[in-house]
Amino acid sequence: MGMQLGPGFLRRPPGGWLPGRASAVRHRVFEHGSSGPDGGQSDIDSSCRVDARWRIELSGREAYEFDEERRTAPTWVLGGGLGGGRRWYKVRVAPSYGLMDGVAFPCFVDPDDARKLWIDWDAAYDAHSEAWGHHARVEREVARRENVWEYAVERVMNPFAGRLKDGELEVAERTHQERRAAAAEQERQVRAAAEAAMVAQGFTTSKQETDEMRRSAEELQRIHRTGRKTSATVVEQRETGRMLGANPAIEIVFDVEDGGAVRRVRCEHLFGPRAAKRYKPGHTVEVWVDPDDPDAICPGR
Repeated sequence: MGMQLGPGFLRRPPGGWLPGRASAVRHRVFEHGSSGPDGGQSDIDSSCRVDARWRIELSGREAYEFDEERRTAPTWVLGGGLGGGRRWYKVRVAPSYGLMDGVAFPCFVDPDDARKLWIDWDAAYDAHSEAWGHHARVEREVARRENVWEYAVERVMNPFAGRLKDGELEVAERTHQERRAAAAEQERQVRAAAEAAMVAQGFTTSKQETDEMRRSAEELQRIHRTGRKTSATVVEQRETGRMLGANPAIEIVFDVEDGGAVRRVRCEHLFGPRAAKRYKPGHTVEVWVDPDDPDAICPGR
């Protein structure tokens, strides 16, 4: 059995406890905050802490959930870490994403207290190893469908993910379509809210202005979808004096990182006051560069 990390180190599950399966419904993981000498952070921690809502399944009983704070766990649940392997000192070259919600693994439950668990963390690692591989393969395929540059990054970051297995192509396609639908719905809601706000403030737009705003949004989406992701520093921001409805046309000057060099790019977009605050001079943000026009960019956060 795997080592249980708890208030003490127990190499075996407590006698008489009920075997079952546990999975996190939602969770947060933390590094130890004061485990080093004199209360400071240690150079190497061999464990971490987990807050989770657990789902427990016991044979012949109805599954149940409960919240638990501050369970000690091995460092692999953080996702990577030193070595990223089963033990803190071991190396894992394949992708590792830490503790994942919904991945079930063996546990034991106190028959007198259903909230007391003994978790087999070694078996949990084995269960997650398969889940990590599945996740890496699916994400790489989704990246291929969404953005050629994101796909290239995924290939570099996850060279050992391997080829898609049976059924994973369908999962990737479904995930891709769900994300596209979610993004389209979010965009629709934002546009509807903006239009409603303009009407409430007494602003109206002509068909020409509406078409221009729509074309601008579609162009940004295209660059974000197909462009190369990099970083840029805001050099200057100024209002052009042109308005489309309630939105001012703002020109922003960026210094864009481009293959080790820095290239200055000017772009004009429609920003509300809150969005424009993200691009104050000196701020570094993500940008996507049009593969066909290096002077066309889509600013991000």
